[in-house]
Amino acid sequence: MPSGESTGTLSSARVDPACSERAIVTTTPLFCTPPRFAVYATPEEQCLSGMHVSAVGEEVTQIHLPPGEVRSTCEPRPAVTSDARYYREGAVLPSTNWPEAKEVDLQSHGRLTLRGVELGGGVKLPRQIFDTQLGTPCTFRPDPTGTLRCYPSPHFIDLSPPYFAEAACTTRVAAVHSSSCTVGGYAVYPDDSQGLPQKNHAYHLGPKHEGPLYSGRPGACRELGWMPEKPMYVVGAEIEATSLVEGTASMN
Repeated sequence: MPSGESTGTLSSARVDPACSERAIVTTTPLFCTPPRFAVYATPEEQCLSGMHVSAVGEEVTQIHLPPGEVRSTCEPRPAVTSDARYYREGAVLPSTNWPEAKEVDLQSHGRLTLRGVELGGGVKLPRQIFDTQLGTPCTFRPDPTGTLRCYPSPHFIDLSPPYFAEAACTTRVAAVHSSSCTVGGYAVYPDDSQGLPQKNHAYHLGPKHEGPLYSGRPGACRELGWMPEKPMYVVGAEIEATSLVEGTASMN
């Protein structure tokens, strides 16, 4: 699919007084020429089914905000900001416009496999490293001793401050930063509390936590009166860093 300046549809901005046409917005205006294509996920989808591509139309200097919790009508707003530019959305382009790729395994190095895509039965491009033992893509990051190891890469969690699933404050839970509705069995905590470089830790992930949250420590645990925006999952045992594949930085 096309790549370049970051663009997408913005459900909170429209280009017409009836608030019927979504705006295309660029959030990183790095180029002097307007973008030709917008690549985006459908804003109304809670679980992303795939990316869409639209042509980008003319730039607009007036946007409108649709009715919502704080507005009862479609209200005009100037489209003048320092970090965004707005455009009309052109025709949606079918996926058949773009070359089709097939996922292939390119090379194997022990339990690690270099996976990529094949175009037209000839051109092969690497995309990710896959840990066949853990069954997940992995990325080389420094462990707590500074050694590069291939950490599971689908999700990140933040363990500071700590939250718990029950009033005993013994079952750790954490928000999972994920780009999809499907959360796998591992997450990485990049700890920068002692400065850089970050000391990465990998954990098993348990089930999604739906109940109240608690904070504190055993014997001094209290229930929180709010819920986070991101989904919370039970954090299981830490994966020993020495069990992950070690790597060495080099140039080839």
